[in-house]
Amino acid sequence: MNDRNTVTGGREPARHRRVLRRIGEMVLAPSLFIGAAALLVSAGYLAGRLDTPGLVADAAERPASSPASAVRPPPPLPPVDVLPAPTERTSSPPEPGASGPVAEAKERAERRKPRPMSTPAPVTISIPDMDIAQNVVELGVKGSVLQTPKDYGDIGWWRDGPTPGSAGAAAVVGHVDSPDGPAVFYQLAGLREGAEISVLRKDGSTAVFAIDRVERYSRNAFPSEQVYRVGGRSALHLITCGGDYDREAGQYEDNVVAYAYLMDIRDANPADEQKETDS
Repeated sequence: MNDRNTVTGGREPARHRRVLRRIGEMVLAPSLFIGAAALLVSAGYLAGRLDTPGLVADAAERPASSPASAVRPPPPLPPVDVLPAPTERTSSPPEPGASGPVAEAKERAERRKPRPMSTPAPVTISIPDMDIAQNVVELGVKGSVLQTPKDYGDIGWWRDGPTPGSAGAAAVVGHVDSPDGPAVFYQLAGLREGAEISVLRKDGSTAVFAIDRVERYSRNAFPSEQVYRVGGRSALHLITCGGDYDREAGQYEDNVVAYAYLMDIRDANPADEQKETDS
């Protein structure tokens, strides 16, 4: 299997595994020794550098009665599936140009001046092609651990990274499946070029993105610097696990990343703002 593959067929995870998929915690630690369902980052991240792979998901099969929200289940702990996290805060590396029907729109979008880093935080993310409109939860640091979404239907945004609509690539993560079946990002690999994503933000404005491409990477060849870049054109990168499930290792072999670029920012409807003021 190639280290990098462009996803063209909308490959879905196996349906009959009943695998517990959890986007785990992001731990600020310099090495990759983690508990179950942990999302790792090195201690240097908040200072501007991440050296440790980061997003992990608990892929062990568990009884249906096992609590879905448990952060650290009792021993024996299963292996974990590692999705690399940022390795370095950096300006935007060159990315392949768009081709196809949205190339012209992408070129115009790249000329937009990104909003400053003070851009309001995301509230919900809507993806019509996936038939979802889900809440966004902020992933904040508590002690040495970055908390993660407890609900399989929520999308997690790392609040210390770029904000959707600001300069740089805002990174959001979601579960691919759950003990009961598909989760919020189950269909992420099937998104097509040009598919729109709307991010409603706290000030009532909406940042509209369009899918450029969807890639699948081997866990050992995850392009952290590109996926988690800081600075450069405004983008939204959506991340989950994918590829084949390795039952022996208890983890998926790949990671799926959907790359989207900023098309437009729509201001809040004045009438809606007035309603909120009157209520």
